[in-house]
Amino acid sequence: MHQPIDRVAGVKDRIEEERRSAHADGEAAGREAAAADHRVQLEEVQRQHRVQVEDVQRQHRVQLDGVQKDLVATKTARDNEAKRANGLHHLQQNVLNMLLERVARVTVLRSVLSEVFDKAGYRLEFDTAEGQTWRYEAKPAPAPPPRPAPVPTPQPASRDRSTGPAR
Repeated sequence: MHQPIDRVAGVKDRIEEERRSAHADGEAAGREAAAADHRVQLEEVQRQHRVQVEDVQRQHRVQLDGVQKDLVATKTARDNEAKRANGLHHLQQNVLNMLLERVARVTVLRSVLSEVFDKAGYRLEFDTAEGQTWRYEAKPAPAPPPRPAPVPTPQPASRDRSTGPAR
């Protein structure tokens, strides 16, 4: 029942080789399990990041929509104000034209009419030969009055002892 030593040594080497192989397989399986865990964690982080990016994009779209609506409302209000100002200008021109038609022929009212136009910011000229209104135009905006020059502050007389009476 004695087995030869080579056989026992061969069996021992085979057992050791199987143990090493099993250990290597176990380490490989452990690394694969760790890699799988890391992949799962990475996918979760990527999913959370996508969700955060989508939330930020959604918030920016909402803000952009609000700004665009405000821009449209502002442009509409500006256009309406321009139309209103243009309409008022045309109305003023029509009123002035009607006023000219009715009272320009009366010589006494020329001075009153000139004063009314002057107050409205227009210069009115008459054709002196026929007594008819010749033209009216907007007066240029008056220049601001000149600023008064600063009044110089008188300096007190200095006492220079060198110019006093000689001793």
